[in-house]
Amino acid sequence: MDYRLIVKVLGDRVKNSGNGNELVSCAYKLYMHEFLINDEERTFDEAYFKELVEGTSPVIEKSYEEQDEDGSLGGDVFRTSLFAGLMCVTSRVYDDLDSIFARDCIHAGLDAAHFLMVSKLDVKALSHNERLAMLWAFSELSRTDVEIKNAYDHSMMAGMPQKMSRQKKYKMLVNELGRELFNSETFNECADSEDITGLDLLMFSYMIIPVGSDEIFSEEIISLSRKCLFDIADSNEADKTEPAKLFAILAAEYILERDSEIENSSDAQLIKVIEYNVINQKKKKLSPEDKAELEERIVKYTKSLEI
Repeated sequence: MDYRLIVKVLGDRVKNSGNGNELVSCAYKLYMHEFLINDEERTFDEAYFKELVEGTSPVIEKSYEEQDEDGSLGGDVFRTSLFAGLMCVTSRVYDDLDSIFARDCIHAGLDAAHFLMVSKLDVKALSHNERLAMLWAFSELSRTDVEIKNAYDHSMMAGMPQKMSRQKKYKMLVNELGRELFNSETFNECADSEDITGLDLLMFSYMIIPVGSDEIFSEEIISLSRKCLFDIADSNEADKTEPAKLFAILAAEYILERDSEIENSSDAQLIKVIEYNVINQKKKKLSPEDKAELEERIVKYTKSLEI
């Protein structure tokens, strides 16, 4: 990955995201840091982290203070969903900066999720942006709640009746919302809207799910998100949002990396045997044609984003 593309694309979204929605802009700053921290040529000195904290903590703390005792932000589904998603990415980024603050943030995010899940919301009755916000929130919760393990012990969520694990509930909601929102019609509607907050939220989900583990997201929703993301990146409409092409590059690179790991693993030969002997067993490896197509996508999308 050319990290200059990360700076170019996400840096632009920081400046122009969501009609000035400060939570969305803050999320872009945190995501950009998560990508750039892997850039070995970049210097992460005290000045860098000071700028990161000063550029994000006021928004995070303000929204944190607005949370009600029931976990919501004024009982509003949209704001509560944005808050839950933001608290997840905050907890990861701030874990190395202020672990206590990071722990408090994930507690708050889980309490927001608790509100959304016990409110018995009729998803179909929600507004377009409310559903997009919920998709992002539960996509983030799906991956972050797994990573933090026991950090949620003192949250409201810990007191929920555990007839079904939180992760399974997250997966069900992501499946329901993803089936409805991962299509060209949703992208076009978001891209044509004067309020581009929905577009940014949709892009967040396209950033997360296509590179997600099948232990976290269903294979169905991962496949659907990848197909739709590539379709968007291939269309003329993709000119309206550079993040679609950037996240398509990341998805293609991830798929190729995972395939390489399978090919080079000690279990590779065993997998081949299983594939030939189990009826209707799905292929574990990409075909040469699949690899070539993904490599072509990376080249094409990178050229379209050239600095």
